[in-house]
Amino acid sequence: MTAVWGAPLAVPNHAQRAARAAWQLSQSARIEVDGRILRTRVGLHTGKVLAGNVGSAKRFDYAVIGDPANLASRLEGLNKFLGTDVLISEAVRTAVADSFVTRCVGEFRVVGKKQPCVVHELLGPTPSEKIMPWQNSFARALEAFRGGDLVAAEREMQRTQSERGGIDGPSQFYLQHIARLKENALPPNWSGIVEVTEK
Repeated sequence: MTAVWGAPLAVPNHAQRAARAAWQLSQSARIEVDGRILRTRVGLHTGKVLAGNVGSAKRFDYAVIGDPANLASRLEGLNKFLGTDVLISEAVRTAVADSFVTRCVGEFRVVGKKQPCVVHELLGPTPSEKIMPWQNSFARALEAFRGGDLVAAEREMQRTQSERGGIDGPSQFYLQHIARLKENALPPNWSGIVEVTEK
């Protein structure tokens, strides 16, 4: 499902409105079925797209087409690997920085994109959230990972897990990724960019 702010009419603060809707959806859409919590994944990006009715005289849909829409879709899918609910691009983070708490979860090259993108997790509205120790631990871990210090990155990811009570999707993702990387030497042109080969 796709939701759009700013088309066909311009919407003031469209990124903040989209982020607020995404956050509220992620919190209210959790449903327990047979003891398992079902979660809703959301990806947010902002940019110029082609918007309008697409199809034929017999059947058509109002749709948006363009790179921003594609990236939003890839971010939605990335949640599956990171164990997160709402992921946003750097452009959205910049637009909502004063209204939401976020954390950078790394730089990724997603399927179909040549350029990597910095990705952030939407953690909640600023008034109701404060910086927790695990957020600092994760930031240190990510910095170490980008610098190629896998030992320090692994240690801080484990610390993050512990400080969050044993559950943190992005830390778990990186711990598994680090385990694979440690089997071979890091390439000489190491950049810390994570290649995502699945949608």
